[in-house]
Amino acid sequence: MENRYLHLKELSFSNLVTVIAKSRNPRRPVAYLSFSLNYYFGGLNVFGYHFVNLLIHALTGIILYFLFVTTLNLGPLKGKYERREWLALIIALLWVVHPVQTQSVTYIVQRMNSMAVMFFLLSLYLYVRGRLGGERKFKVWCYSGSAAAGMMALGSKEIAGVLPLMILLYEFYFFQSLDFRVIRRKYLWIVSILVVFLIIALIYLGPNFIRGVLAGYQDRDFTLGERLLTQLRVVIYYLSILVFPPPFRLNLDHDFPISYSLFNPVSTFFCLLGLIGLIGLGVYLARRKSLASFGIFWFLGNLVVESSIIPLEFVFEHRLYLPLLGFLLFLAEMVKRKVRARGFIYGAFALILIFTFWTFQRNIVWNTEFALWSDSAKKSPNKARPHNNIGIAYDKKRMYDEAIGKYQRALKIDPNYVRAYNNLGFAYFNNGMYDEAIREYQRALEIKSDFTEAHMNLGIAYAEKKMYDEAIKEYQRTLELKPGYAKAFYNLGDAYLNKKMYDKAIMAYQQALYINPNYAEAHNNLGTIYHNREMYDEAIREYQLALRLKPDLAMTHYNLGVIYYHREQYNLSTKHIKNAKKLGYPVPSEFREMLQ
Repeated sequence: MENRYLHLKELSFSNLVTVIAKSRNPRRPVAYLSFSLNYYFGGLNVFGYHFVNLLIHALTGIILYFLFVTTLNLGPLKGKYERREWLALIIALLWVVHPVQTQSVTYIVQRMNSMAVMFFLLSLYLYVRGRLGGERKFKVWCYSGSAAAGMMALGSKEIAGVLPLMILLYEFYFFQSLDFRVIRRKYLWIVSILVVFLIIALIYLGPNFIRGVLAGYQDRDFTLGERLLTQLRVVIYYLSILVFPPPFRLNLDHDFPISYSLFNPVSTFFCLLGLIGLIGLGVYLARRKSLASFGIFWFLGNLVVESSIIPLEFVFEHRLYLPLLGFLLFLAEMVKRKVRARGFIYGAFALILIFTFWTFQRNIVWNTEFALWSDSAKKSPNKARPHNNIGIAYDKKRMYDEAIGKYQRALKIDPNYVRAYNNLGFAYFNNGMYDEAIREYQRALEIKSDFTEAHMNLGIAYAEKKMYDEAIKEYQRTLELKPGYAKAFYNLGDAYLNKKMYDKAIMAYQQALYINPNYAEAHNNLGTIYHNREMYDEAIREYQLALRLKPDLAMTHYNLGVIYYHREQYNLSTKHIKNAKKLGYPVPSEFREMLQ
């Protein structure tokens, strides 16, 4: 929530458009709108964000239940399942409480994932309801709703791009009863849908998608081929944690070894055989156990976006949020004849209770940032990022010596971990060790010369040492890399102010305010320059604007108090000097005596 454009303070159409336009990922406007509405109603109180995430998860479970009940009454499945409602309830509850879902629900930002899945399943359900018939008006509403939900899913996360293919798969299995003659009869309709899907994909992903994918591997320590090979093992690993998901197997940051070739490690080859076997099983079961077969292809099809060529991290558990349904459909087919047995019902609910307990245990780890990353570091001791992130958690607690130790541990594991150098510099800076901070920022820039954050921090460290010329160069380099960075303009203004280059300082502060009109500190510093130039009316205006935005700026209260004192407006002067003192500003003795 560091993106200030999500800090929605007034509910209006123009502000909502700004949220969409300024979101970090323009392909996910629906998710970003939900975050901004959360902020509007509850600010940064995390309760509201967790509540909405849980609500989305619960609603998705309800949609899943109704979709499954409806599916069990279709075509090749009709009449094959006793106690359909019980089976649907068990599957839906297992999906809701499965421990692997923790990351999608508890990790606030993964609302993008869970919201996409909610609209994905809603779109499929409305399509199914429309296909089941009824009045023309009802069908139109269902199909329109399905299309709208599909667009909402796509606007939440790119994983929804496979929705048209999943709808075609569902149609083929449960409405066409795997009759291949339908492909010949309706090939124009099918081809038209696929062409529309490809056109939307090209527009959505952009003409430079492949170039962007290849460029993404420049910042990775693995190649495209190595990622594809590694994903063969990752998919099998995903299946293993769906079958057996106790908390000790779950991890925010898995340390998954790279596959360098089909036989290095040799398990890559066997996993390839396993996946070929799984696909073969799906084909074999298609007419014998169609639900199990559909579940196999649902599982694999909904992993294809994040387990293919895109240069993402190898393993993340939230990627199983939607594929888990395929695994559970396979399970439902395997146990359908046992549902009528009372022992099965008891066993199923015992499993639900076990999963619920494991999910509760896993959520305890998510209680604090420190606990989460400590758990990850314990499970991935040879991975640099968990140690780096524990250091960040120490930084936030102002435990800088401990943070330094963790950053150094991360760098011992990965000497080219540029963010750890930057963070180590930040910890040294906060510890008053400015020379050491400068050294670490410079090391970061030796590895990545266009690292904006390191240029910015290096400028701040130079400014702290009163090396303003060097600071100005770093701020200017920062702005070359990130022209719309308001804080960099503000810091540049500070450097010019300290050099008494007031005209340049004014220009820098004004540019910061152009980018961020709510930058209270920039208003304050502009007021300081006008104050020094004896432009008191302009100074008062800027100070008042600063206090309107941040009423607790102690220095601004003091500065206003001084101006009002010299203008002999003693009541106003006393008011602001008192506020400054109350807020901890070191008021000079001449004014303290005035307050007696």
